[in-house]
Amino acid sequence: MEDKTIDNKKKEEVIRFKTTTDHKEKIERAAEKRGLTVSEYLRQSVNSKMSRERPMDWYPTVAKLEEICAGADGETRSALIDLIRSLYKGGA
Repeated sequence: MEDKTIDNKKKEEVIRFKTTTDHKEKIERAAEKRGLTVSEYLRQSVNSKMSRERPMDWYPTVAKLEEICAGADGETRSALIDLIRSLYKGGA
């Protein structure tokens, strides 16, 4: 499985983005509260988000389950609905 985290290698690239003054201040306060630079705070935030992402093959799998579910009846349909719901909640 691909490692999605940003490590501590020499940083050579710059990413710039626009935000509102309020949002910038919130980011700065959050970084300061944690004793981090804004850059490190944003890197850690990205790492955290990326580690929780579902793999890309998850989406077609769930779409196929939903397709199968649409044609199912009774207990099978109920079991598939429960499975799909648990996938959306992060289970299974």
